[in-house]
Amino acid sequence: MYKELLLAFLVVFTTLIHASDIKLSNGKSVICTHEAYNCPSYKGKYMYKRLNSCDDVKLVWKTCGKNDPHGLDRDNDDLPCERDCTS
Repeated sequence: MYKELLLAFLVVFTTLIHASDIKLSNGKSVICTHEAYNCPSYKGKYMYKRLNSCDDVKLVWKTCGKNDPHGLDRDNDDLPCERDCTS
């Protein structure tokens, strides 16, 4: 059991370190620990969370993996922000 917990911790820790080194188009580090982003076409209360481009969507998706803490792929078909970024 300890082995599995240690492995899970290492995976999360490695992702966090890796994500902090990767920058979005606005120069800020990618966040993978909690819901921090919305799709580019998002119009609502939390506009400051909106990603600027599909390149940023792809970067966040690739960096954070299928964990998807941001809910960019609401229907779980491995296509984040598909209304905005279909290609």
